[in-house]
Amino acid sequence: MQQAFFRQIIRTISSFPVSRLIAVGAFAWLTVLLAYSSVRSHYTATLWTYSALFAIYVFLCRPVFSGVQKNISRYAGYMLATGIAVRLLIVFAMPVWSEDVWRFVWDGRLIVADIHPFAHTPVYFYEKGEWPWGLHAALYEKLNSKLWYSVYPPACQGVFALAAWLFPNSDEGAVISIKLILWCCECSTLWLFWRNRQYLAVVLWALNPAVILEICGNGHFEGALVCCMMWMFHAWRRQKYAWAGTFYALAFSVKLWPLLFLPAIAAWAHRHSFLSFLTAYSVVCGLLFIPMFDAEIIANMGKSLDLYFQKFAFNGSIYYVLWELGLHFLRQYSL
Repeated sequence: MQQAFFRQIIRTISSFPVSRLIAVGAFAWLTVLLAYSSVRSHYTATLWTYSALFAIYVFLCRPVFSGVQKNISRYAGYMLATGIAVRLLIVFAMPVWSEDVWRFVWDGRLIVADIHPFAHTPVYFYEKGEWPWGLHAALYEKLNSKLWYSVYPPACQGVFALAAWLFPNSDEGAVISIKLILWCCECSTLWLFWRNRQYLAVVLWALNPAVILEICGNGHFEGALVCCMMWMFHAWRRQKYAWAGTFYALAFSVKLWPLLFLPAIAAWAHRHSFLSFLTAYSVVCGLLFIPMFDAEIIANMGKSLDLYFQKFAFNGSIYYVLWELGLHFLRQYSL
């Protein structure tokens, strides 16, 4: 049976044009190059490499849109395997474009040391001159948020603590374990796309360079969020509303913004199904957020969230353009 499986893989690969096989190899090589060898300050080299990666991505997606590929399910399966393999290749690279993973390790070490991650800012320990278990000056210097309280919800904190417990003496080992968990989330997301025969989504998500490098490269938890939301939709489609509410609560405990969808779900769903969904969501959220039920902890997290929305401007270019245009027209109107 295993021999038949491997023969099927060989037949599948051999049926693809040489140009696509070369493109897949170049895609994997450029992704690994960006993850392991790119330098943050080398903007031109990074831009050209990233552009080439997206050009290959478009080339590999063309058969899905043009209808040239007759057996779309087989092609999507090949691209899915490619995406999973490329993600695994870069799991062991330390992030070069973001320092957030070091805060993940910091928070996890605090939890293992029985210190609430929302209780103190990192600079508190630096000024005190006393490092709790697992923390040290070298890790402190890697942080990009020394003056701020943590902002990561409980599901993320659980992953951080697990990584810190598995690798108490290795910062890099903790980072790799976090990224491996995110890799598993990506595999789960792609499997759900495949199970539901969403072959276009399989190809678009599996080979998207931004998705690959952001989640399995930089170690950001949007991958876990998407995975939880996908399972929520999958459970809802199968009319398992309590399970859908459970996965929605998990998504909320990874990133807070999925709560914005709750009014839309309430307006769209039937009363009975929404009641089951909301009950499961409320119970799971209550259990996950029990460690947060403290006035000081909530206040500290609120400070970090306020700073996040007031000071940070990720993807804010369009907002700033519209802001300046609005001010310009207001001045013209006032004159």
